[in-house]
Amino acid sequence: MLRITTNKVKYSCLFLILTISFWRSPFIFLNGRFIGEEATHHLLFALQNSFFSNLIYYDKFAGYYNLIPNLLTEIATKVPLEFSPIITVYGSFLFIILLPYLCLFRESNFLDNDYKKIIASFILFLSPPFVSELWVNSLNVQIYLCLIAVLILFMNNLNSKQKIFNHILIFFGSLSGIYTCALAPFYFFKFISKKNRYNFYNFLILLIGNILQLSLILKAKINNT
Repeated sequence: MLRITTNKVKYSCLFLILTISFWRSPFIFLNGRFIGEEATHHLLFALQNSFFSNLIYYDKFAGYYNLIPNLLTEIATKVPLEFSPIITVYGSFLFIILLPYLCLFRESNFLDNDYKKIIASFILFLSPPFVSELWVNSLNVQIYLCLIAVLILFMNNLNSKQKIFNHILIFFGSLSGIYTCALAPFYFFKFISKKNRYNFYNFLILLIGNILQLSLILKAKINNT
C-alpha cells in the first residue's frame, strides 16, 4: 500500500513538471520553433540530402558530431513544413522529461530514498538547462543527455531492459556532443570496480564516442574552423 501511494506521489510530481513545462512555453508547444542552426544547418541539409548523408552530417564550424538534431530534423522533413518545428520541439522534450522520470523511477546509490528523488527531479528540471536558450531544441538535448548519463552512473538493481535502455541513452549522449563523452573516466572506474558486462558496454560506447568526437575536434583545430 505504501509503495502504491509513493508511486502516486511520483507520478503527481511528473505531471506537475509537465504542467510547468506547458505553462512556461505554451506558444512553443502549440506552434513549435526552430532555433539557430536547427533550421539554417540541420533542417536545410536534411531537405537537400539523403537519409544516410544527413545521418552522418556535422557542422564543421561547431567541430563535433551531434546526432539528435540529425535524427529529429530528418523526421521533420517527412511532415508538412509548417509542422516541422513541432517535431523537433516534442522530440527534444522527450529527453527533457526523461531526466525527472529517471530520477523518480530508478533505484540509485545517490538518490537512495524517495525524498531525494523528488527533490532531485525538480532541481534538475529547473536548473540552468531550463533557460530559454536551451529549452526544447534539438541542438541542446546533449546537455540533458549528459545529466541523464550522470544519473545512469549511480543506478543499481537494473533489469535487462533497463540496462539496454541505458546503453541506448549513453550511445545517443556520446554521439550528440562532448559533455557525455567527458564522463568516460568515471565509467571506466566503475567498470574496474564492478567488472561486469553492463559496465563494460557503457564504457565501450563512451570510448567509441570519444574517439569520434576527438577526431572531429582535432580536424577542426587543424583546419582552423
